[in-house]
Amino acid sequence: MMPSDGSGKSTPCAGTTPAVGICRGTIGYRFLSQDFANRELEVIIGELPGSVEFEPAAHAGEEFGYVLQGRLALSYDGENYELDTGDSYHFKATTPHGYKALGGTSARVLWVQTLTYDRPASRNKREGQEDPVSN
Repeated sequence: MMPSDGSGKSTPCAGTTPAVGICRGTIGYRFLSQDFANRELEVIIGELPGSVEFEPAAHAGEEFGYVLQGRLALSYDGENYELDTGDSYHFKATTPHGYKALGGTSARVLWVQTLTYDRPASRNKREGQEDPVSN
């Protein structure tokens, strides 16, 4: 990834963004915008294994998703939706929402959300700090 040079841009290069696991065995995250200074959006590729369900939870902001690969069950405010490759969604993330890959295979989702993370786990490890979110 080319780090942000203060010009308001960050250009990730394929294969340079490490996967980070948050909560053992659930979703692997690839943070695509981590070096963009003072960002207001977080851009992530989420990799959901076929055997794990991400229970509904709420957080601040908005969330947009685009299914890149596989099939995804989306739970939003108690309603269930089945999404295929190429489908998308956009909602207020303050309402409980959860995910599960369908069909026993993994799914990949491009997420864009207004909730940002200060330090992805991969950066903590490089700096020799405790890594509270890795597998």
